[in-house]
Amino acid sequence: MAPTMKLGDLLLEAGVLTRRTLQTALDYQQRHPGKYKLGETLIMLELASEEQILDGLSRKLRLPAIDLTRVRTIANEALATIDRALAERELVLPISIEQRGASRRLQLAMADPTNLTAFDNLQFRLGLPVDPHLTTITHVREAIRRFYPRAR
Repeated sequence: MAPTMKLGDLLLEAGVLTRRTLQTALDYQQRHPGKYKLGETLIMLELASEEQILDGLSRKLRLPAIDLTRVRTIANEALATIDRALAERELVLPISIEQRGASRRLQLAMADPTNLTAFDNLQFRLGLPVDPHLTTITHVREAIRRFYPRAR
C-alpha cells in the first residue's frame, strides 16, 4: 500500500465505489466536519456495506481479513498490550502474540488499515512488530465490548 493512498482511492481502485458514490460521501462529510470517518459515512448512507469495504480493502491491500464474531477467546497477554481506551479510539483489537523464532509479533485486528500514523505509533509504543488483519468497524467495536473488562 502506498503510504499516501486514502481509503476512498483504495475503494475506487478495488471497484467498491464509483467516483459519484465517493463524492456523495465526501460531500456529506464536509457538511458534518470531523463527525464520521469515511467508512462509517459510506455505510450510514448505504453506499457500501461493511463487508464490501472489508473485502475490497483486503484484496487491494493484500491483507488478511478476520471475522471477529468467530473469535471465542483472546489471551490476556495480548489484550494487555493495548488498553481499552486506545482500542476504542483507534478501532483496533489485539488478537494474539505469536512467537516466530526468537521474535514475537502482535496480531492486530484493525478497522482502518489506511491510518498509517496510528499503526506506526502502536508499533513504536508496543515495541513489537504488528501484523495487521482487517475487520469491520462494527465487529471491532463489538469485540472490544466482549473482550475488555468494564472499567469500575
